[in-house]
Amino acid sequence: MPFPPSAQTVLTPTCRSGNRARLWRGADVVATLACLCVCLAPGPARAAAKSAPWRLVTVDDGVRVEARDVSGRNLPDFRGTAVIDGGVLEILAVLADTARHPEWMAACMEARLLVQKDAFDRILYNRTNVPWPVSDRDTVLHTWVRVDIGKAEVWSHFESIRSTAMPPVDGVVRMPTLRGFYHLRAIDPGHTRVRYQVAADPGGMLPAWMARMSTRRLPYKTLTGLAKQVRKTRGSYGAFVRRFDPAQGGSVPDHVRLDRPTPSAPHAGPVKPTRPAPAPPPTPAKPAPAPAPDEPAH
Repeated sequence: MPFPPSAQTVLTPTCRSGNRARLWRGADVVATLACLCVCLAPGPARAAAKSAPWRLVTVDDGVRVEARDVSGRNLPDFRGTAVIDGGVLEILAVLADTARHPEWMAACMEARLLVQKDAFDRILYNRTNVPWPVSDRDTVLHTWVRVDIGKAEVWSHFESIRSTAMPPVDGVVRMPTLRGFYHLRAIDPGHTRVRYQVAADPGGMLPAWMARMSTRRLPYKTLTGLAKQVRKTRGSYGAFVRRFDPAQGGSVPDHVRLDRPTPSAPHAGPVKPTRPAPAPPPTPAKPAPAPAPDEPAH
């Protein structure tokens, strides 16, 4: 068993299956993390230094949705948390299957892989359907993954970038900022705690009612959709499992591992690598972003 089970438990969704997956199952880690939070209110993209405490928005079907206001911004951060019936790699395999995102991601009408540097570092395009009369939103995302096998957890980061890989689309608003993460932690071989957290500036003017609805609905719909897709596709990603599951002869590359030893001090503790540079085509240089709320600087 490549990941030891975690003792932490949270909410259990109603979409439970009788099958039990391997703890470290699935594969081509995180390639897709958009179509996540577009119908939101405008506001500066970067979080200010002071944030309000997280407040509970709703608990529905085992999904806990929270939001918090950030000083200097109209747009709150939001997050959803649930326990999904599936192993870590099994869930990541679903996230990695970019072409099938519209099957389960909330409001996602198009998802496309633009550039693949490796299985853990990609550039994606996503377009989100927004109700009339508001224009659809789209974004180009850099996604990257960090793995801590010892703690049985994965951080799947995403952030919008400026890129020539996907020109602007007529009638669609390109989101100025979208950043956040999926955090996956194994509870036992067949259950994974998933937290999905987002901070965004969708651009343009959007109605306040739409922002309130989105804060409540999008985390819920994204996590319940993910849970259903894991059940639907169970057994479909065997090649991914074999590639990264040590129990089946696979391995996780050292450059994405947070728990790898340093060459000079093999027992010195975990190493925290910096965010990788986006894969080509080159994008305009910009300073390193501040972490999303509660996100470690990987």
